[in-house]
Amino acid sequence: MTAQAIQIEYQRQARKRESLEVAWLHRVATYCAIIPALVGLFALSGYWLTQDDVFEFLGWLTLVAGSVIVVIGIIATLTSFIVAHRTQRLVPRSVRRAMVLLIVLALNYPLAVFCRYAGQWLMDHPYCTLVLSNNGNKQIKGGTLEFGSTDNPFDSIQPGKSVVVHRRLNDNDRLALVLQVDGKIQRMPVVDRGASPLRIDARPVHIDIGDQTAERKD
Repeated sequence: MTAQAIQIEYQRQARKRESLEVAWLHRVATYCAIIPALVGLFALSGYWLTQDDVFEFLGWLTLVAGSVIVVIGIIATLTSFIVAHRTQRLVPRSVRRAMVLLIVLALNYPLAVFCRYAGQWLMDHPYCTLVLSNNGNKQIKGGTLEFGSTDNPFDSIQPGKSVVVHRRLNDNDRLALVLQVDGKIQRMPVVDRGASPLRIDARPVHIDIGDQTAERKD
């Protein structure tokens, strides 16, 4: 084999090796673009469905770790430009793929902002079960649960019985009941046993309704 043939073979092997490097860098960038987005959406969906604190922790962890991963993907993509240019293989296909990867990587940031604020809204508006128990001596013919700008009607409650209301809540509002008792309309603010303001979370909220007052008991 002549020296020229050896040189050509060496250059061919070098181009092949560096072409594999470009493909490997693009693969790394692809993973860096997709994984944070999928994990973030998984955490948001999981919290929306279960309101489990595990998904809240996973969401915050993804915001921090995902930012680092996306930066690694951007570095890998830019490095692929350098490697491709060094081997004179900066062909349109490689450029297009790298540009697409940069766009997808950049889209992780607005997606992270969306997940951040959507998750915060879900935390501030938990979907809650309210158990309304009639501990008074009179039948409640029906009533309405007032909470913020939305009212939830409920059916009659016999003494010693309960009804259940499901709804998404807001910590900034206060609960009140409008009851139909003895043909009259009676409005009762729901008071808390403690001195602190009433706080609603994802747990079932038990409200005892007496003849004159309504009180949260949990």
